Amino acid sequence: MHLFRSLMVSDVLTKLGCRLRPYESEKGSIDALIGKYADQLELAFENKGDVTGLLKRLNKELPAYDPKIMNKPLVGVVGEIYVRSSPFANASLVRRIEEAGGEAWVAPIMEWLHYTSGFGDNGGLLGRLQNKAANAFISYMENRYLGIFGKLLTDRKEPPVNEVKRSGAVYLPDSIEGESILTVGRAIAFVRQGAHLVVNVAPFGCMPGSISASVLKQVSNTYGTPVMTVFYDGETDFSEVLQAYIGTSKKVKA
Repeated sequence: MHLFRSLMVSDVLTKLGCRLRPYESEKGSIDALIGKYADQLELAFENKGDVTGLLKRLNKELPAYDPKIMNKPLVGVVGEIYVRSSPFANASLVRRIEEAGGEAWVAPIMEWLHYTSGFGDNGGLLGRLQNKAANAFISYMENRYLGIFGKLLTDRKEPPVNEVKRSGAVYLPDSIEGESILTVGRAIAFVRQGAHLVVNVAPFGCMPGSISASVLKQVSNTYGTPVMTVFYDGETDFSEVLQAYIGTSKKVKA
């Protein structure tokens, strides 16, 4: 559970940075503040210290923001879990989105853990009950950490993984387990949560990424929201493409 809590907090810090960085008055100030507390939180986890207390202190140090100005085009990021989560693997995608004038919302690492925990449902009634109890507790802890930051992250809560799977199952058989059904389902959830653009990322030559890319064309047509698929090969720069998508995303959404 200690590892799960550290992943939850990591997701919250990522979400917080994405929410605030596009609106900071001094470039780099949000990263500096979050980085300071990330170091302290690392020590707290190592020594079983007061993680919740540190998050509350971080919240008190956050600069005040006017919600009325926090309205840049919202860009949901889905796809292969390592590529979407690692700036090294995705050529600093979140920063490219922000430089292009958007606000990123990256599907969290915990999404995959919620999803894979359901594989234990085949272990009979006891296994299903244990999984439900564990997921309920983890969801409680996630909401508790998010709740520390109040209204700032109220509209950045993740949908239940079963809801994501049901949305994805409209386009892909539920029996095809893995990344694709989550990618498609979470893309649909992002659209419903107001995203102006969804970016699907995958490593070059990835089969689940190719499946997702094909299905997401239909999703884009159905919902009228642009979906951009990026296969990273470590060399290609997609900044100009992102700028074009984000620059026109509000018009397309309208």
